[in-house]
Amino acid sequence: MFVMKSLSGGISSTIAGENFWDGFRQGVITSGLNHLGHLGGNTVIKKVLQNRLEKTLGDSGVNNDCTTKQALEILQIVFKDMWSLGSGWAKFADEAGAIAEWESNDSQKISVNNNGNLVAGAGNPAWGITNSKGQMIYAISLHTGPINRFAEVFLHELVHSIDYVTGFYKTFWRLPNITALMEYRAYKYVYDWTGIKDPNQDNFKVEMGYTPKFLLNYSF
Repeated sequence: MFVMKSLSGGISSTIAGENFWDGFRQGVITSGLNHLGHLGGNTVIKKVLQNRLEKTLGDSGVNNDCTTKQALEILQIVFKDMWSLGSGWAKFADEAGAIAEWESNDSQKISVNNNGNLVAGAGNPAWGITNSKGQMIYAISLHTGPINRFAEVFLHELVHSIDYVTGFYKTFWRLPNITALMEYRAYKYVYDWTGIKDPNQDNFKVEMGYTPKFLLNYSF
């Protein structure tokens, strides 16, 4: 679940003309974006990688002129290796039947508050929620927010989806800190791409307590 927060920043590329998709695909090939993966490293490397998500979006032709549905299609290509590991199911809450289908595979019920954000059960408003089948649903409010916000939510929920589909959750669900652990993994992954830490990342780190390092590694 990606709980709401305030984000800033923008992307400086434009989508124009009917040749966009040809240009995008070529750009993906040229930039090697189809081989992008999780990177870590020392302080020098981290400085280079700061805001690399924003750069990746710009290189891929994703900007605030792009609709969220267009961005979702592009992100599935840019992060195709990760995408192939998840459920392959991702919809916005305003798509016909999306909430009902999501709920059919989870014990939680979803509502949409007055701000267009998702609320699962009695939980906090969120921009994205992933169920135990790895199905990702996104808030309506993302349609009017900056596109890099949606990209962060996309990656966050995709980490959850992969953790469910590949058996991470099934293997470790008995851990008392499993919820905090999974949230920390997702927030940390986005941080590794943006260099901008969501306050929830540290909150979940404290909540999960001591955790063996191998549980914090990604398989993608």
